[in-house]
Amino acid sequence: MGVHANSSREIMRIAIAAVLILLTSCGPSDEERNQIAMVTCNVLKLSNDPIFRLKELNAARERLDEELFTGTDADIEESYIAMNTA
Repeated sequence: MGVHANSSREIMRIAIAAVLILLTSCGPSDEERNQIAMVTCNVLKLSNDPIFRLKELNAARERLDEELFTGTDADIEESYIAMNTA
């Protein structure tokens, strides 16, 4: 019974490792993340519609597997000001 239990544990460890590798490799690469962020920022800067900006921002955050933005359009505009003065 000891040999069977050890081989079951080893199989479980291998299965868990495989799942973790798959989960970490499924997300966008750093290059893809940067491209999504750059395109979204450019779209947001060109829009005068606050609802559109919020929708676009959250669509991008979903593609990046990030939590949804729950702030306001004023928060988005404030971030533009901060980026332009930095």
